[in-house]
Amino acid sequence: MNHLKKLIIYCSLLVSLILSSTANVWAATNVSTPHLKKIVQQYALFDDGSLWTWDIQKNKGKMTKMKIDQVVDISNNLTQTLALKKDGTVWAWGSNWYGERGDDQYTVLVNGEKPVYRAEPLQIKSLSDVIAISAATRFSMALKSDGTVWTWGGNTAGGLADGGRTVENTAEGSYVLDNQGNQFEASKNRYEPGKVETLSDIIAIDNYGQGGVALNRDGTVWAWGVFMGKYRPYQIPDLVNIKSIEDTFAITNNGSVWGWGPNDRAQYGNGVRAEHTFFEFTPEPTRLVALDKFDEIEVGITHTLGLKNGVLYSWGGNDNGSLGNGKTTVRKFNGSYWAITEDHDSLRPIKIKGLPEIQKVWTDNISYGGVALAKDGSIWKWSGNKADYVPKRIQFINGPLAQD
Repeated sequence: MNHLKKLIIYCSLLVSLILSSTANVWAATNVSTPHLKKIVQQYALFDDGSLWTWDIQKNKGKMTKMKIDQVVDISNNLTQTLALKKDGTVWAWGSNWYGERGDDQYTVLVNGEKPVYRAEPLQIKSLSDVIAISAATRFSMALKSDGTVWTWGGNTAGGLADGGRTVENTAEGSYVLDNQGNQFEASKNRYEPGKVETLSDIIAIDNYGQGGVALNRDGTVWAWGVFMGKYRPYQIPDLVNIKSIEDTFAITNNGSVWGWGPNDRAQYGNGVRAEHTFFEFTPEPTRLVALDKFDEIEVGITHTLGLKNGVLYSWGGNDNGSLGNGKTTVRKFNGSYWAITEDHDSLRPIKIKGLPEIQKVWTDNISYGGVALAKDGSIWKWSGNKADYVPKRIQFINGPLAQD
């Protein structure tokens, strides 16, 4: 009987040891790998909150992890980058030409010297409870959980939405007329975040470079900036039941797409290239039937990308091969504007060939073109130089995107 008890105890211990070892092996071989969440220019954000950089210009696959964690969103333009952390704080780095870093400082350029660049993220301490960010040209935006919008940075194009614009050699408070005959009050740049008093109950924000866009909880869209001739938030007429915004495009709850921005390069994809410059917006929203039912729309500098059922399309301007079709539009400055001398723009959506099934796409506003994430996990990029006018797979050699 004693031998039987000893045998039972021994077997129980053996089973426990085997189960424990199996669990440890399972845990070791099933370590969670972070998944790519977003690519913005040279930055890659993963769902574990880590942020990495890579050389998007040279298509190099060497990645470097940044000294910031718990990041849930990132926004970038040519001069500064914003990161939103899980705790609602906002962090910034970059050149800070116009105070868009929000740290109550700005860079003064002397004798054409390069601006002082800060590579390490620094918290904008006056901001908290933020749920969305947007880095525009010369200014920045943040949306708080209470539905208020905050802006800071340069105001040369009316991006701060305070009713004015910064004008050189003009006294603050003076009234000035813009090129369209709209009156505005001369104001200053602002180097710390300030609340946009005329906006409330906002659920999403975006920018179109020189101005801002906000989506209200009631489904209406508000926008401002020099291209619109509006220096305080202005409700875009006839836009109702909007569920999302992207640049100067809006998508309704039933999937229809509307646009009210520039169409000088056929950014609308409706077969028409408007007879106006990039700096002019269409006065009223245009219904864009050709873009209906796109799962995603991403707007570049002069081109647009659309994703539908895993297939990627492009249309609009083809500067630097941004449409991914192997060609590029050539333009030459004639003294007043950039005239097209070799036209390879597309007035309607065209399929980008040579890509696997795509699940996510982002525009690249530095070298034009775009970056696409395939469903098989591969990353594809196009535009920047002649050799890259068609999509090419990026071969990452380290970091979370490294190939086996």
